[in-house]
Amino acid sequence: MRDLGIKHLVTFYGATLAVAMAFLIARGHLETLIPAPRFMSWFGSIAGGLAVGGVMVLLSRLSTAKFAWAANLADEFRSILGGVERRGVFPIALFSALAEETLFRGLLQPSLGLWLTAAIFGVLHIGPTPRFAPWTVMAFGAGLLFGGLFAWSGNLVAPFLAHFTVNYLNLRYLVPNTRRALNMAQLRGFAGL
Repeated sequence: MRDLGIKHLVTFYGATLAVAMAFLIARGHLETLIPAPRFMSWFGSIAGGLAVGGVMVLLSRLSTAKFAWAANLADEFRSILGGVERRGVFPIALFSALAEETLFRGLLQPSLGLWLTAAIFGVLHIGPTPRFAPWTVMAFGAGLLFGGLFAWSGNLVAPFLAHFTVNYLNLRYLVPNTRRALNMAQLRGFAGL
């Protein structure tokens, strides 16, 4: 899943984003994407999104350290993400957060409501094996939080920042730093270890 896999993901999320944006623009809801330039509105959205995303990442790390199911889930994701390099984390986190928030919160939530949109979001995060069931439940909870941020702020800035923060920091945590691992292996080889 090296560069070709990342290009496919970015293409998929880019197409999803384009379709969702086209529907929002056709409905006359451009302010959902780009809110009016009011300082307090933007400041609140940015602060709220980053705070919620940071707390979600903290809870994720604590769960991984404390619960076997969370540690097993992290190991499953590490095995799936084994071919992703660190430089691929940013575009994956950026495009997935933009596309999913535009589609789920911007397009679907105003029509379907918070709970149904979060349920669909959770169901679409079903993994390849039953060991991913906690991820589906966590995605439903994340959908409620992101949807709550959208309802609170009235735009996608806060839910996007929360979603991006979670995706970026968790992917950075799960994807091995191959350069550092290579340097350590070279150092061990040099030292005769």
